[in-house]
Amino acid sequence: MNVRPHGLTRAQFADIAAGGGDAQALTGLAEAQVSKRLLLLREVRRVTGLGDEPAWALLDAVMDDNPPAGVLANLGGPFTDLWATRLLRRPGGKPTPVERRYLAGLAAAVAVVAQKPFELWLDSADGGVFLPGLGRFDGGAWANGKVLISYDGETLGTDGPQARWTPCRSAAEGVLIDDLDPNRDCFGKPVTDRLPEAEAAALADLCRSALRLIDEDYSGYAPTVRACFRVLIPLVEPAAGSVSVSHQNAFGAIATSGPTDAAQLALTLLHESAHLKLYALLDLVDLVQPGCDELFHAPWRSDPRPPGALLQGAYAHAAVAGFWRVRRHRITGPAARAAEFEYALWRDHARRAVETLSRPGVLTELGVDFVANLAGCLDGWPDDIRPDIRAGVTASATVTDVEWRLRNHELTDSGARELAGAYAENRPCPPLPAPRVTAGLIGAAAMANEQARALRQAAIAAETAEEPPTVADLDERLLADPGDASAWALLALALTGAAAQTVRERPELVRTLAATGIRPSAAAAWLSPRFAAAEDSV
Repeated sequence: MNVRPHGLTRAQFADIAAGGGDAQALTGLAEAQVSKRLLLLREVRRVTGLGDEPAWALLDAVMDDNPPAGVLANLGGPFTDLWATRLLRRPGGKPTPVERRYLAGLAAAVAVVAQKPFELWLDSADGGVFLPGLGRFDGGAWANGKVLISYDGETLGTDGPQARWTPCRSAAEGVLIDDLDPNRDCFGKPVTDRLPEAEAAALADLCRSALRLIDEDYSGYAPTVRACFRVLIPLVEPAAGSVSVSHQNAFGAIATSGPTDAAQLALTLLHESAHLKLYALLDLVDLVQPGCDELFHAPWRSDPRPPGALLQGAYAHAAVAGFWRVRRHRITGPAARAAEFEYALWRDHARRAVETLSRPGVLTELGVDFVANLAGCLDGWPDDIRPDIRAGVTASATVTDVEWRLRNHELTDSGARELAGAYAENRPCPPLPAPRVTAGLIGAAAMANEQARALRQAAIAAETAEEPPTVADLDERLLADPGDASAWALLALALTGAAAQTVRERPELVRTLAATGIRPSAAAAWLSPRFAAAEDSV
């Protein structure tokens, strides 16, 4: 299994970094993923207990024929990487029976795509055999747990007298619906069982409509989607909303719960394809400094994120902003206002993440170039946001920022005593300790709280959410319950100037003082000269 080197030109790298990428560059990334699978297969053969499997002889025979790129592109599909990686990361690398069968099914599937006749015996203790990207044989009642899979160049068959063939179904040209692959449970979300025919047909119709929409309205993203999206994995519907996900070891696969319309699915494809494209790029180059273990604020999450995850989020959410940038001009009425809000919000989120990543020591030289190109793309987009929507985005961001910092900034006991002592003695605020980000204060990641959602809805509806509480009201509320994150966010919105900045940027300091009985607004005013000085020095 020979593997050739892969790379990108500087121009191709810059184009991809800015969110795009032409067909040649993206085909190159996809081909590099095939080479990665070949290298992983080579290691599986060398170091695991699968080295003597007869499937290798069939794979060797296919590869010795120098198969065309189309055959290699189907080398087991997205989950070959995942299957191999799981084996190689396991201590001892001992394969399970299911993993042994997967190798045999993979070899058979590659041979069928290459139109290479074969006969292959494999274990089938559970009565089922899966061929990645093609389908599954079930119910063959094979003798002694063995099954013979054969292919004569035209017909694929088995020796099981009652065997049923269940094919993977097409979603669109070059895209499959896969509700069969045993490795598709890798996304951290429950996958569906086999979809009924009517549901699969409806999903395929939506997929084709979404791809047409991307071709027509999002042509700059179309090459990315075409190169990175090969398999659609249906997920179980969550209790509320929808969910989509991709995986760094499953290039080509996008998992999603049932989309409601073509536009929603198009947004999902732009978002997840951006993740897949960046995963593929990161297999070729290092963008994050290997020694950087710092944790950062991602505006769209409530948990601290390492730099690699923040980079992924910035890049994928830039694609989300790109979707809404166009969509807001294709629709009218309240939906258009909602689209304008989403554009402003996600562009702001991505820009802030890029700013965070641009700090010294976070990225490699190539990484710095990457985020500079991404920033150039975001900054070059139109800034024509209505003032009330812009205000709603700012307020929503303030709420989520305060919530995040209350959850994830921790003040040491000695730091808390020093602040409280200085205040009690009527001394000026001492130099502030640097923010200390601690992962795990709140275990589960979550999106913004209810207050942020209310502000969003009010901005979209062009109305005032509710009469905001006064500073005095919020002081009383927080003295009664210093842990009220929503009240802290409202206080940041109610205050002005450096005091507002204090609550927005270091609410944990104000909360520490409030816990001793100091009025929060007074604590913010006492701390605020430190923030005013920082602001003046910028």
